Amino acid sequence: MSPVPIYLLLGGAAALGVHLGYNRLTRRRSRPEVVGLHLLFGAASLEPLLITLHGGVAGSGVKAPVFGLLAAGFIAAALVTGLLGVVAGRTSRRASNLTLCVHAVLALSALAMTAAWGLGL
Repeated sequence: MSPVPIYLLLGGAAALGVHLGYNRLTRRRSRPEVVGLHLLFGAASLEPLLITLHGGVAGSGVKAPVFGLLAAGFIAAALVTGLLGVVAGRTSRRASNLTLCVHAVLALSALAMTAAWGLGL
């Protein structure tokens, strides 16, 4: 399996995440459709990555070095912290901000690890 779908899904999730972060910083309300697409793209990027790491399509030639495994772990952790940010937002703004900052760092790390994995580093 080619890593292109993974790049497109993660890139879409990152672009929507930047938009959502900007809305949060300017204290604007985000549309639920945009939040749903962000979640969908982020979660959907994990599946082709895991399929490719597990062996994927025969003859794809993509290896599974440590960067691919790290990318999968970072994406999973970003999904969990993103959902925790929503739950924490119901109780405290400070807890919500903290979990969303951790979410952003994990997501950017996943994007960097996926790029390094795809380049064969």
